[in-house]
Amino acid sequence: MADWVIDTCVVAACDDPESPCCHKAIALLVKVLDTGRLCVDDKREVIKEYMKHVKPSGHAIVLVRKFLGQAGKMQQHSGRLTIEARGRLDKIGFPDSTDRVFVAVASRSGDKLLVTEDGHHFSPQVCAYLAENLGVNVFNTASVYKYVIEPSSAESTIV
Repeated sequence: MADWVIDTCVVAACDDPESPCCHKAIALLVKVLDTGRLCVDDKREVIKEYMKHVKPSGHAIVLVRKFLGQAGKMQQHSGRLTIEARGRLDKIGFPDSTDRVFVAVASRSGDKLLVTEDGHHFSPQVCAYLAENLGVNVFNTASVYKYVIEPSSAESTIV
């Protein structure tokens, strides 16, 4: 059972049929619900982010509620980065403080897998730092979908 950290932009894409990753995002969340665990922070900032950005009656909220309602499908970790990691991320231009909770949770999760469509914030330099120093592998929806379906052919890739 893999532990996954899924950024809000991926969850919100489930409700946007215009998004190129809509169907893969839905399939990913269903697959994680069936075979893995969703990792969130112990202060529920991730859940608050999800609720703030999803439609009240869309696919995303239904899936998030399923994670919340099933025992063992959600894993909690600290959402705080170390001072050193925060400083280094500032230095290499990781601008979005709301994404830091996802990075912190991923760095403490068992499998250290983070899925995002936010290639602007998760630049190649940021992804390299996360992999080398925190052990976090960052994927976009298309590559992680391939990882879930065909594990031997996936690479850590960000759009």
